Amino acid sequence: MASNNNLLQPQLPKFTGKNYSQWSIQMKVLYAAQDLWEVVENGFVEPNNQGDLTQQQLTELKETRKKDKKLYSLSFKQWMKLFLKESHHALHQNRRGTLSLHHIKEKKK
Repeated sequence: MASNNNLLQPQLPKFTGKNYSQWSIQMKVLYAAQDLWEVVENGFVEPNNQGDLTQQQLTELKETRKKDKKLYSLSFKQWMKLFLKESHHALHQNRRGTLSLHHIKEKKK
């Protein structure tokens, strides 16, 4: 688990395209441990009219919103890490290819 500002952040397992069954079980266990699996299964829809809700329902709504945001936060961080890593790799490959092509053109002159 990674730590950020004294809050523990779970390290999400990376899905590489292989072993989906194992990865999905790890994700389910991780989200269940964070009390987020119910939001994954049921989703979250913001109610249209909160004025009709009881105090208990408002409290539950507030907790569900927190879980929904936490779920997005965990997932977003993982996707951003993957995106940035892949973007960096693609950029590096592109630069290397451009430099190699430039080097070849210079040699032909």
